[in-house]
Amino acid sequence: MSAHEALPPISAAHEPQWVRHGSAKTQQTYRAALAFEEVLVRQLTSSLSELGQEEGTSAEGQGPSLGTGLCSSMLPDALAQGVVAGGGLGLAAQLTRGLEGVGPSTPRQSGGTSA
Repeated sequence: MSAHEALPPISAAHEPQWVRHGSAKTQQTYRAALAFEEVLVRQLTSSLSELGQEEGTSAEGQGPSLGTGLCSSMLPDALAQGVVAGGGLGLAAQLTRGLEGVGPSTPRQSGGTSA
C-alpha cells in the first residue's frame, strides 16, 4: 500500500474546489502531495518533540516536562493526521498547482495583487 492510500479520510469540503472538480490525474496528484505534506509535518513535529526530550526538564527544572514519554512519541503522528484531515496546510495545493498547472493561478483569483 502506498503512503497516500493510507491517508485518513479527508472531507471533500476541505479539498480545493478545483481539485474536487478536476481530472482524476489532478485528484491523484493532490492526494500524493497531501501524503507528502503529512510526512513533512510528521518529520517537523518529530524533530521538535526530540528537541524537547533532549532538554528533559520543564522550564522550572522540577522534573520531566509534559512533552516526554508515551504522549510525546504519539504527538507527531496525531498532529500530522489531524492537519491532513483538516485539509492540510496548503502545501499540497501549491504542489499540485505547480505539477499539474491547474487551479487558481492569476493574482486576482488567488488574492494577490496584479503586477
